[in-house]
Amino acid sequence: MGVLQTTADNITASARSEREEKRRQTHNEVERRRRGKINMWIQKLAEMVPNCKDEMGTKRGASQNPGMKSNCGVLMKTVNFIQELQIAHNQVVERLQEQNQVLVEMAKVRE
Repeated sequence: MGVLQTTADNITASARSEREEKRRQTHNEVERRRRGKINMWIQKLAEMVPNCKDEMGTKRGASQNPGMKSNCGVLMKTVNFIQELQIAHNQVVERLQEQNQVLVEMAKVRE
């Protein structure tokens, strides 16, 4: 009975091991696709944001892949660029409000 039990245990362990290996491979593929999508969007940001081309080749291993970017650098420059845009937008809005106020005052003077 001991030999049969050991054989059954080996079959069960083998089936469990195959399931775990399949699960691990599936997880790895899902993770690889997720990283690929993240990298694609970071690359799109690098193409849109000024001076992000400077990040070309700054990541470890870039000597083997010159198109590789530092994701952190691209994200940092993107945040800085968005902050600059927000400041510029607020300044434009303030100037428009001031000009509108001047127009209102000029209209009152004409009356």
